[in-house]
Amino acid sequence: MAVAETPLEIPRYWVEFDNPDDPAERFRCDLTWLTSSWTCIFGNGCQGIYETAPDVGCCTLGAHFSGKEDLANVKAAVKQLGPDEWQYHDVGHGKGGWREKEDGDWKTRVVDGACIFHNRPGFPAGAGCALHQHAGANGVEPHTIKPDVCWQLPIRRTFRTVELADETSYLEISIGEYDRRGWGPGGHDLDW
Repeated sequence: MAVAETPLEIPRYWVEFDNPDDPAERFRCDLTWLTSSWTCIFGNGCQGIYETAPDVGCCTLGAHFSGKEDLANVKAAVKQLGPDEWQYHDVGHGKGGWREKEDGDWKTRVVDGACIFHNRPGFPAGAGCALHQHAGANGVEPHTIKPDVCWQLPIRRTFRTVELADETSYLEISIGEYDRRGWGPGGHDLDW
């Protein structure tokens, strides 16, 4: 039985506090969502974001890199992945590579309808993220080798500069739910 999706506009409790490591930053955290019982159900009934690809969750789009360090972390991990743990190993090391540009930004390449690192059902090493599986098999924290967006979902960080009346400013880092709006204009059309 499907659970009804929570409306986007509900009353929420927020907490704000200064970043103890940087007084020019302030965190704004959505306590309503962060303390909820929500959990990602990938591999446990996730319907994916497209009805036509329920087995690949939100991996259908590939993963956009957050910056040079993010790209470098994945690049180092790619060198460690073997064909026994990565279904698209040969494709990723072939002419097209494992990354591509979209709107001027690097992201993981999409192959056969999903991220190149997403092993499909039936692959001997198991379905799911080859990077995540590699991390688990080698005692490495997955967030150190996966694209940032992959381990941050469903948490969304947004940044904005807040200008105060005294002409000072600070960087506000909001931490909350990666809801449909976070996916951009097409987010409202996702099939989940």
